[in-house]
Amino acid sequence: MLPNRKNIRLNSYDYCKARKYFVTICCEGGTSYFGKIEHSQMFVNKLGEMIESQLIILPKYFTNVCIDCYQIMPNHIHGIIEIKSKRTGINLSKIIGQYKSITTNLYIDGVHKYNWPRFRKRFWQRGFYERIIRNDRELKNTRIYIKQNPINNQSL
Repeated sequence: MLPNRKNIRLNSYDYCKARKYFVTICCEGGTSYFGKIEHSQMFVNKLGEMIESQLIILPKYFTNVCIDCYQIMPNHIHGIIEIKSKRTGINLSKIIGQYKSITTNLYIDGVHKYNWPRFRKRFWQRGFYERIIRNDRELKNTRIYIKQNPINNQSL
């Protein structure tokens, strides 16, 4: 039986709303799968390239979604996901769930085809972190934070 998990989403908020969301998705156990930071710059490996390519094509699966900006880090991803129009049944959790499912399956294929390291129970950490971007100033500051993340995380 799984332990009760605290819901970190806003109870009264409709995550289908047309908005921009700052999202962070982390690897299980903080494992650095996607590359490394050297001289304040992130260098993605083949796995990082796969993760990035799937993030870029998310709008193919969800035509009401746009990726505003993102940064692949060694053990997590930051991004701004924009839901451009409200669609029934398509919310932020569904979008992230689909992304995690697709990339996990591609990772499993890569373990067999490219000898990528195996992961234990799961590839991605359960859930994800999000923040609703409420205004242009917050959007600008979030974009700066995302772009500067490799500089601020030299130890990863």
